[in-house]
Amino acid sequence: MGSKATGGVAERRLRPLWDAIDGRKYKSALKLASGLLAKHPDSPYLLVLKGLVLERLGKADEALALCQQARDKEPVDDLILSTLQIVYQRLNRLNEATLSYEVACTKCPSNLELMLALFNCYAREYNFVKQQQTAMKMYKAFGEERFLLWAVCNIYLQIQCGLGDGKKLLPLAQALLKKRIASHGLQELEALLLYIAILQDLGMFETASDVLSSQLGGLFSIKIEKEKLKGEVLLRSHQYELAAGVYKEILLSSPDDWESILRFIDASLQVSSVNPSNSFSEGENQDGCSSDVRISPLPYHLSEDQVDERLMLVKTFLKELQVDDMKDLRRGPFLAMVEIENRILLYKLLVGPNLQDGKKNSSKSLAHSLIEYFKRFGHLPCFLPDIKKYLIHLEDSERHWVAEALDASCLLSQSEPPLRLLRRRIAAFHVEDQLGLIATMSERGIYGCK
Repeated sequence: MGSKATGGVAERRLRPLWDAIDGRKYKSALKLASGLLAKHPDSPYLLVLKGLVLERLGKADEALALCQQARDKEPVDDLILSTLQIVYQRLNRLNEATLSYEVACTKCPSNLELMLALFNCYAREYNFVKQQQTAMKMYKAFGEERFLLWAVCNIYLQIQCGLGDGKKLLPLAQALLKKRIASHGLQELEALLLYIAILQDLGMFETASDVLSSQLGGLFSIKIEKEKLKGEVLLRSHQYELAAGVYKEILLSSPDDWESILRFIDASLQVSSVNPSNSFSEGENQDGCSSDVRISPLPYHLSEDQVDERLMLVKTFLKELQVDDMKDLRRGPFLAMVEIENRILLYKLLVGPNLQDGKKNSSKSLAHSLIEYFKRFGHLPCFLPDIKKYLIHLEDSERHWVAEALDASCLLSQSEPPLRLLRRRIAAFHVEDQLGLIATMSERGIYGCK
């Protein structure tokens, strides 16, 4: 450590003080700090160190007074400022630390460490506007792509928190990244993803698609991730046939990709209001109850015959992906059959009055699909999370039928290994519990005994 940072105090004289502070011997540290400060009264570092010790001893007012004395000297050394910041943070005076760094950055505008520290100060205060301005100053001074991304991200945060007009800020963010691409391109995948997100928010889907097809698309190290994003852009731009084709290609190489399965169904039904789910099971709240966070979108503009026709094509394709090989376990194409029946049911529930007699809402098909899924995957711990959100759509009559079908399926599985059979019966027990039929199951018992 140089003597400039410590106000001319040699490191060997400071070592005992540092050791006392590290050892939490604050009374001894106070004596050492006072002795050194008497010899070097102009050292802002010693003022801050003594203030740190006083704060640890519970003397907040005295600590603040010493910190103010150090601030009056307008230090620019990061060691002094970082120590000063520690004291202010412990005293809940974040704004005081920020002001100190603002003064230092004004005196040394080309000091990257100070600028980064000031940016972090604004981050602790959730001051997104100041963060954006500081990031832009760093970008102009040092030209690093990360600083531009920080600025654009803070523009996003302003919009999300209602601190700015999205109609003005989004075009600004897009223009900043566009200019960067024109001059230097992009080096980071995160920058490309951010640019695509902005273009989509602005409704510039064709431009987003062109960017993905350009040389910038080479930033993706995993091709399937690029194809997923391309499919999302096509889906949001209502180019359903192209989107379905993209997701179909993805599923041919990755048939168990649940998010792509859902998007493929969406594209086939010409709906784009989707909230992607990255796993088969939906989220659970703190009580362990299922929360249906993904509401299946419905093709309001399609007729019943069109819905049936499109879903029949989807089923045909997904059945081709179903591999009956437990060494290569693929739940997605099988669970998709349950998802399809659920969507048909929801569609009929909403447009039921307009359907022909005898074709109104019924959960029988959904119930059958659940049993078929149980026969194949009922022994897995993930079975209940997979189908939990679908159970609420079963009618009362179908609930009792499902309970009986689960029991019958367990009886037909007696040849399975004992542990696997036990897991299957436990899964059936949990399903009945979710259906409100726990009493029925308790009469038979988990092991199927009377």
